Amino acid sequence: MYKLDHAIFKLINSGLASTTLDTIMLTLTALGTGAAQMAISLALITLGWYKNTPRPRQAGYAGIVACATACLVIAICKSIWSRPRPILTLFDVRVVGDPLFTKSFPSGHTLTAWAVAVACSAFVPKLRFVLFPLAVFIGISRVYVGAHFPLDVIFGALIGAIVGKYCGHFILRIKPNLPTERSSNNDEA
Repeated sequence: MYKLDHAIFKLINSGLASTTLDTIMLTLTALGTGAAQMAISLALITLGWYKNTPRPRQAGYAGIVACATACLVIAICKSIWSRPRPILTLFDVRVVGDPLFTKSFPSGHTLTAWAVAVACSAFVPKLRFVLFPLAVFIGISRVYVGAHFPLDVIFGALIGAIVGKYCGHFILRIKPNLPTERSSNNDEA
């Protein structure tokens, strides 16, 4: 499994290398930070207040809860598993941006992006068409810049999706009187 993980890492990290992609991947990586994911969530809340519609507000609240929960989950996971970063285990790793040396598993950027994507999409399903691909590309960017192995990203995505699902349910539970997009579409039928 590790040989495959390392081979896929090399394929993405070195095989796709280009100066144009370097800039794009650094931008995608930045979009996986907690600050960027909070900004997306706050934008949804603002949109919901501006348009006076509950679903974007719910989505934004769920995104904030998911982002905060993701930070906690990442800290717990990284204290349990101390998998070294690619730069410490492989020869000839191409690092784009600042090198990272500690605790590779799971990918925090990927976990956060997936948590927010799943939580927000629970209330505005059309967001899946934007946030899910964004989360995928954030994960790929983490391998491309040399910060994570593919398995770190895959498990970050899985854990993030679980976190997002539960955070979406949590917001729905504390604000049950606000319709989700699915229930309002069913009411119209």
